[in-house]
Amino acid sequence: GRRISAIPYYQVQNNSLVQFVLDEQISNMSYSSAYAQILNGIKRLAIVNIPYFSNPDALRSEISNLIVSIVNIYVVLFVIAMIFSILMSEQIISPLILLQQKFKKIDLGSKYEKIEYRRKDEIGQLVEEI
Repeated sequence: GRRISAIPYYQVQNNSLVQFVLDEQISNMSYSSAYAQILNGIKRLAIVNIPYFSNPDALRSEISNLIVSIVNIYVVLFVIAMIFSILMSEQIISPLILLQQKFKKIDLGSKYEKIEYRRKDEIGQLVEEI
């Protein structure tokens, strides 16, 4: 049409906005209208109106699906992190458990058994010193 509502015309004309979004209603149907200027350098050629009809129930459904997907991703990442931390803690603790068991077997005055540990880490250095 050749005529637009006064509010977007005022916003585009007097406030020099290139684009403006307004929630409008016809009867019981609500929609959003985007108004934008089409410029040729400095001169305005036209103001274009693009209406957007949205269904609030569909929008709520999409948002809830997105939230559920994000929560599911975080749960999966949390489970993976827990499994990884359990595996890593077992790798760290197993040499210490070996040392504990060997130290329990040590009896003062008797011959001790040499501890077999082949890794070259801090615990390996401790075993070599014993």
